[in-house]
Amino acid sequence: MMKINTELIQRCSSKHLLPLQGAGDMMDRITHLYLQEHYIRKIENLHSCRNLRALYLYDNKIEEIENLEELTRLNCLYLHKNFIRRMENLDSLCQLTVLNLSHNCISKVEGLDSLCELRELYLQYQNLPEDQSLEFDTTTVTWLSECLKVLNVSGNKLTSLAPLRPLEYLEHFTAEDNDVCDLQDVVDVFGNWKTIRVIKLTGNPVCHFRKYRDNVVVSCLELVCL
Repeated sequence: MMKINTELIQRCSSKHLLPLQGAGDMMDRITHLYLQEHYIRKIENLHSCRNLRALYLYDNKIEEIENLEELTRLNCLYLHKNFIRRMENLDSLCQLTVLNLSHNCISKVEGLDSLCELRELYLQYQNLPEDQSLEFDTTTVTWLSECLKVLNVSGNKLTSLAPLRPLEYLEHFTAEDNDVCDLQDVVDVFGNWKTIRVIKLTGNPVCHFRKYRDNVVVSCLELVCL
């Protein structure tokens, strides 16, 4: 297992930087950090990378989101394909626009209340117990309703989309391979989304209902792809 340290950070940055005055100066100039596929277990020692814009930590062994509070300029965070169980410790990332937490072990969407710039959220295919589906914190969804444009919640055993109704400014929504089966529920949710243009629901029972497509198209005035 590898640990995040100065040597690894320099080796995995967007370009190999030579220090102008010292290691701290070098870390300050890093904007993109590629730490994917390094068998990393713990997020640590990133506090000096204060100008980091994109952090790639996918396909590691990470179990907890932590030690990101100094990365206040971060725009994109890629943590997919890890073992994360909770969405936490993201409060300081107020400039984050893209968050990928797909293929983890997250059971509840929460802890995003301060991410007022978040545009894209990827949560597909969480590794959950057989009898459990992905849940949504009401407060978090309400906060995201003003900013979120892209959401993927495929493969999470969802039976209803009702908790997502407040996301009225979504433009691209993917919820394939779930258990959504109530057509009226779907129409009611989509009808509240004023700017939705792309909907992907393949692999849900509701798609086999008579006039499913007709009902959805009528309820979504801006729709271009279903």
